[in-house]
Amino acid sequence: MARRITIIQGHPDAAGHHLLHALADACDDGDASGSRDASRFPKRLLAGRSARLVVTMGMPVLFYRWYFGAYGIRSFERSMLRFAGIKPIRESLYGLAFADERKRARWIEDMRRHGERGD
Repeated sequence: MARRITIIQGHPDAAGHHLLHALADACDDGDASGSRDASRFPKRLLAGRSARLVVTMGMPVLFYRWYFGAYGIRSFERSMLRFAGIKPIRESLYGLAFADERKRARWIEDMRRHGERGD
């Protein structure tokens, strides 16, 4: 069965020097090393597909989940992804995007592993 990974990078600055760009590229690099087709846009119905939401933010993730209830992510999952038939939906939340280089390197390696596994 063919597996596809769709990467939608939504940062408004297309310059490419942001953490979200690096995470999307790392996931794509991990996928390119395997045998999967790294298609950028889905060409069929999305029922039966899975998704991983990758979100970077300037606040701690625990604070976002506790204080804000992660409503932005939950509403996107419910109104867009589940509506289109995508499930399961996994999340990778990275808080304090201005963190030190060691932590950012760990996040990028984490995304590379997700790309290799295709999850």
